[in-house]
Amino acid sequence: MGSDDADVSSKAFLMQSAMEKNCFVVGVCCVSRVFGLTASLSATLQSRNYDLAQCIEYADRVFNEAKAMRNDAVSGFSSLFVEA
Repeated sequence: MGSDDADVSSKAFLMQSAMEKNCFVVGVCCVSRVFGLTASLSATLQSRNYDLAQCIEYADRVFNEAKAMRNDAVSGFSSLFVEA
């Protein structure tokens, strides 16, 4: 086993150890929820045929949903902890 193999093995072990920690799992669940909100908005904004007024309305809706999650963090994120 060469030094490169040992380095890759060490990094893989560190990554596995990090993924098994609670904070990593909760963080991934939070990021997943946020990306879920913004993924379709991103696709809409990148499409060739879009209505600017609808995109602005959609962006406002996504913003308000994210703001509601933040303002009501206890109930908004308690489901994420259960999921994690």
